[in-house]
Amino acid sequence: MIIDFHSHVLPGIDDGSKDLDMSREMLQATKEQGIAIQVATPHFYAHKMKADSFLEKREIAYNSILPEAEKLGIDLRLGAEVAFSRTMSEWDNIRDFTIKGTDLILIEMPFKQWSSKERDELIRVRDLGLKPILAHVERFIPYQKDKDTLDDILDLDFIYQFNCEDLLSFMRRGKVLKLIESLDNVILGSDYHNTTTRAQNLMEGRAMIEKKLGGEALQSIDEYASSLLI
Repeated sequence: MIIDFHSHVLPGIDDGSKDLDMSREMLQATKEQGIAIQVATPHFYAHKMKADSFLEKREIAYNSILPEAEKLGIDLRLGAEVAFSRTMSEWDNIRDFTIKGTDLILIEMPFKQWSSKERDELIRVRDLGLKPILAHVERFIPYQKDKDTLDDILDLDFIYQFNCEDLLSFMRRGKVLKLIESLDNVILGSDYHNTTTRAQNLMEGRAMIEKKLGGEALQSIDEYASSLLI
């Protein structure tokens, strides 16, 4: 079972698909790559958006493309990519941002040095009974000069989502693969935004993991991913 945990395929809601036609094309590419489950994770920024408005727009966008996904045989799951907030554990509606039917919440961490405040807030979110997924965790590593805090967060048994884009970069591939190899609870996502500059690349990334880390490593990732959603 191949799962793409991170995508922006919903039409007209964020910087991903601009309209229904593009969403159809994006889902067609997902189908052609043999991906069974596509998790739709539009951006949510609490400091910019009202939660109720976002959730309403997300539902409308999801329902507009769901018939196409069903026609293609893609299991389209509704979620969000939630920008980290140091008060998010206090949100009354935090569970509305989980992947539907689960306790999984995809969190985009700050693009800066993390501190004990970020770590402690993630723990508070987890203590609510939620399962934090750190979105494209590899992107944040260059900002982490304080390795102790980074190690603390990577040791907390969260879920770590990697973008396939960085597996396809000759310059970044080695470090990303090393990090994947060092962690448990790894899942993959395309962070798919459009059909051109940020296209569906999950299968290319998976092929790189299989080539460099072996088929057993990829199978382990797939089995873990499936255990979260199925």
